[in-house]
Amino acid sequence: MGERRRGVGLRLLLHTDAVEVGGAVRALATLAGALHAGVDVTVLGEEPDVVEAVVSALNRHRRNQHVVERHEP
Repeated sequence: MGERRRGVGLRLLLHTDAVEVGGAVRALATLAGALHAGVDVTVLGEEPDVVEAVVSALNRHRRNQHVVERHEP
């Protein structure tokens, strides 16, 4: 464990449970945009506008996004 196989790049999942774009989402987008182009980034969230705000900061070749439906208890 902890070893990376040759040819497999770094993968990172960014998750947000924010319901609107605010300071925390903007900070996450800034972080995402500053990542090395070799990092495979997936953005996961519940609100499409919030996920898109983070994804829009990524290089267009690294855009993976998933919106999950919120389930109330």
